[in-house]
Amino acid sequence: MVDDSILEIACFSTSAAIVAANSGADRVEFCTDYRAGGCSPHPDEVISVSNELTIPIVVMVRLRPGNFLYSRQEVEAMRNYISALNNSAIEGFVLGAITSDKTPDYDALAKFKDAAGNKELIFHRAFDSLKDSAGELKELHNAGISRILSSGGPGNASDHKETLQSIFNAAPKGLTIMPGGGIRPATIDELRPSIPAKEWHSSAITNNNHLPDRDLIRLMKNILHS
Repeated sequence: MVDDSILEIACFSTSAAIVAANSGADRVEFCTDYRAGGCSPHPDEVISVSNELTIPIVVMVRLRPGNFLYSRQEVEAMRNYISALNNSAIEGFVLGAITSDKTPDYDALAKFKDAAGNKELIFHRAFDSLKDSAGELKELHNAGISRILSSGGPGNASDHKETLQSIFNAAPKGLTIMPGGGIRPATIDELRPSIPAKEWHSSAITNNNHLPDRDLIRLMKNILHS
């Protein structure tokens, strides 16, 4: 039976997004600054890449590297960034905000949801910094989050198999959990027997190249759809 799993590729330039799409990616997470773990691209570049691709695009909303504890001014700047792209062809926004108590910043999320309108909100790996990530799943979903990117903890998803299992078990209906962090063909093979993921996230970057590896994308697609 053919698997309907989705492979999302994190892309850090327009050229990378085109490579990913042409290699079989199902969706692109568009951002900049690979070494920082992804930051927001310029809105003009978002519009440009959305004109190039026919597959869905989600955009990183992270205006600086570092932690996910944001000031009021930073939250307002993020809200404005979302508003600037609200009428674009992208599918959604990848973001995250937490408090000093390591709980989700629901006030910030409410502002982001209001600015995003009908577009998706995806909570990125700031989720793995929460003190009780599994315990926040229902409230995050109620706050408008439709998908969560998680490795289950620091580092790679393969290091946190049991935590990922508990997150999947606690997720309410309608909230997608997407493993990310070092996802490669071997990782998918290792996690699939115990992790019921239908969406997977990878940069597919090898040898410090900022372009995704075409063959790696194709191999992951073959594994997921076989």
